[in-house]
Amino acid sequence: VPASVGRKRERRQVSDEDTVPSESDASQKPEDEEEDETTAMSINEEMQRMLNQLREYDFEDDCDSLTWEETEETLLLWEDFSGYAIAAAEVQGEQDDSLEKVIKDTESLFKSREKEYQETIDQIELELATAKNDMNRHLHEYMEMCSMKRGLDVQMETCRRLITQSGDRKSPAFTPTSNSESAQNEESEESDRDPPSDASIR
Repeated sequence: VPASVGRKRERRQVSDEDTVPSESDASQKPEDEEEDETTAMSINEEMQRMLNQLREYDFEDDCDSLTWEETEETLLLWEDFSGYAIAAAEVQGEQDDSLEKVIKDTESLFKSREKEYQETIDQIELELATAKNDMNRHLHEYMEMCSMKRGLDVQMETCRRLITQSGDRKSPAFTPTSNSESAQNEESEESDRDPPSDASIR
């Protein structure tokens, strides 16, 4: 890089020396002609001088193989230098746009995944609530069935007693006293039979 800077300085010195006679010639021009020169012409002249200096300059190191010719491509080379900053800015802007797009896509993906996960969680919570209600219902039905079973057991026991008592009544060895006792027993059994029947109905 320092060598290239030295070369640029030498180019400027040589160009200044070459411009001395041109400036003396320009002083001889009429003032009207100097006013008619445009900025574009001065830029083209400066570029022409620099191209001439580049052709006459002996390149060193890896630049020895380069040959400079006055063509449209070499003239456009300076425009490329001036447009490099603009191109770099455009590339940077495109990179920023691509990064913003990636960020937006990632955020939208995370939001969609979050929505799916939330829907799954809500579905699981709904299923758990339904299962809990079913368990409570089954437990209530089981308690009712147990209560019905107890009532049926009481009724079956009462039927056994009645069958046993009716068999005792049909036996040949019985007395009026036994009949009165059996009547009292029947009344007591009927009084005992009513509460279980109420419980079974409930």
